[in-house]
Formats: sequence, structure tokens, C-alpha cells
Amino acid sequence: MHLSHYIAPGLSHNHLTASIKKIKEYRNLVYLENQVKFDAFAHRILLLVSEEFNLSIDQLKSECRLSDYKTARHIAMYIIRKKYSMPIAKIGKLLNRDHSTVSYSISLVDDLLRFDKKFQAVYYPILEKCNV
Repeated sequence: MHLSHYIAPGLSHNHLTASIKKIKEYRNLVYLENQVKFDAFAHRILLLVSEEFNLSIDQLKSECRLSDYKTARHIAMYIIRKKYSMPIAKIGKLLNRDHSTVSYSISLVDDLLRFDKKFQAVYYPILEKCNV
């Protein structure tokens, strides 16, 4: 007797195999759909942050270390991570950075939000726009 007899006694082995295959395909489709949503949300955040700092998305992703560029990148990474729980490695790939840079940026923004009133004045209006 096949294992299918014990799992689903009313179905043949072929029907059970086909059902399992459909469930896997559906699960993969849902996963891909969620990834596309996350990518779209992340791109929206990048767009809003870059507009706020008068930068292009390419400039935001660039290697430039000017203060405005770095601040914009830090804020974008932080919002994407906190708002959408996107993995750090994926955020890094999105912004051409490694995971340690993203992790550092997130902890830096956490600290700045606690202690720096000027940074809070920059950050919270951007966050408001991201919630719209």
C-alpha cells in the first residue's frame, strides 16, 4: 500500500501527488508576490527619501560619502527595515552595500532618533510621507 492511502484514503497516489505539486506552486507564487510587494515598497521609500534630499535614486545608491547622501541612505535603510522587516542582506543588495553597513546604519539611526533633535526634525517628516 502507498503512503497516500494513509494520508488521504479517498485519493489515488497520482491525485495526491498532483495536489501536493499544486500546493507547492501556489506557495511559490505567494512567495514571489510578496517579494514583488516588498521590492515595490522599498523602491517607494527610496523614491520618497531621495526626493526629500533632492537626490536621484542612483545618487542614493552611489559610493558618495557626502553628509546628505549618507544621511539619506541611513534613513532609507532604517525605514525599509523597520517598516517592512526586510532582511538586512536584501536591503544591502538594494543599496549596493554589505550587510554590516546596513546593520551599522540601522543602529546609528536608532541612536540618533533617541538623542539628536536635529535628526528627529529631518526623520519624522520623511516617515510621515512614507505612511501616506
